[in-house]
Amino acid sequence: MASYTVTSSRVSYDVIKRRKLKKLKMDQERLAQRERDKLSHIRSTLDTKQPTSYAYIGLKTTTNRDRATRIQEQNRKLLDRLLAIDEGKACLDNRLVEHKPDSEFHRKRNRAAEKILRENRELLRRIEEQQSHYDHRRTYRDYKKHSEMVGKISKYPLWNGPGNEWRNY
Repeated sequence: MASYTVTSSRVSYDVIKRRKLKKLKMDQERLAQRERDKLSHIRSTLDTKQPTSYAYIGLKTTTNRDRATRIQEQNRKLLDRLLAIDEGKACLDNRLVEHKPDSEFHRKRNRAAEKILRENRELLRRIEEQQSHYDHRRTYRDYKKHSEMVGKISKYPLWNGPGNEWRNY
C-alpha cells in the first residue's frame, strides 16, 4: 500500500483576516493620497466682475411700475365708488342702454338675420293659408267602422277611454 502524506496547506483564519485588513488600509491610504493630490492642484478663482445687465430688464421694471400705478389708480376709483354707495350718495341706474354695434360685420349679420326672419314669416303665412287635403269627417267615419270590426273580432271588449264605459260590440 502506498502511503500518502498530507501536508497542511491551511492558513489560519487570523492570518487571512490580517492580510485583508492590511490591504484595505493600503487601498484607503492610496485613495486619500489621490484626493490630496487633486486638491493640491486646484486653483482658487473668485469672480469679482460686475454682473452683466440687460436692457430689457430695465424696461420690464418700468412697465411693471406703470402697470402697478394703473392698478393703484383703478383700485382708488373703485374704493371711491364703494364709499359713495356706502354713504348713500349713489343712485340706482335702472335705465337699459342698448349697445348698438356699428361695425360692418354686425350690420351684415343683422341684415342676414332680418332676411331669414322675413323668409320664415312668409313660409308660416303660406302654411297657415294652405287648405287641408284630408277630410276629417271621412277619417272619423273610417275610425268608427274599424273600431266596430275590431270589437266584433276581438275576444276582449275595447276600452273607450277614461270616464267612459267598456264597449262590447
